[in-house]
Amino acid sequence: MLGKSGGIVKSPVTKIIVVFLIIVAFLIAVFYVYGILPGNIEGHQRLASFGTYIGGVVTPLTVLAALIALVQRDKEHRSEIERITAQGHKIDLLRFIEHIESDIESTLSQITVNIITKTNSVQRLGADALFSPTMLEWKEVIPSVHDIKNGANSLNLMPGDYPKKILSFETFGIVAAYIKRLREHCEEYDRIAGNNITSLYFARKYKIATTRLKSRGYQIDVWDPTAQKGA
Repeated sequence: MLGKSGGIVKSPVTKIIVVFLIIVAFLIAVFYVYGILPGNIEGHQRLASFGTYIGGVVTPLTVLAALIALVQRDKEHRSEIERITAQGHKIDLLRFIEHIESDIESTLSQITVNIITKTNSVQRLGADALFSPTMLEWKEVIPSVHDIKNGANSLNLMPGDYPKKILSFETFGIVAAYIKRLREHCEEYDRIAGNNITSLYFARKYKIATTRLKSRGYQIDVWDPTAQKGA
């Protein structure tokens, strides 16, 4: 098998066989040179005796080496299958993560809120309320669980605005569920990869969103991969 540089990649099985053949060749040469066979046997009888020796001693060693090589090859095949399976699972997880992010973006695009200030009226998006660190009016866009439970009177809304608040509340609840699912996929990906790089990236990306949703009473935990890794 060729490596990336074009050279031959020597597997453990190949090394075992090569070492075994070298040892066998060395023993045969030593035994032949130093006369392991009786000196009064000559000609074809000596060759026949030497052949009997080869068949009785070397053949079992050859079978043993072949068995070891077979077991090692089976382990390599299993390891390769596991690696390919894990790689395919990682690709699927990345695809799921991409789809969830797309769903979050699509869901938040449905929320637009007019915020009335002393001087003018500003239209803000749901994505701004979750991700913009400079948006000070984010609480006016993200309804709290407490406000929804207490009804329209607690919000001082104009008639007809309460159903919009209910819709916004449900929408942000869906986003919270998406983020929780995103977290599960990232943690599974990192478990396979053996690190927490993916979780760290998305935890930072959604830190403001998870913190604001949690503070408004939504069922979501603050995402801290470093704490989880050290646990």
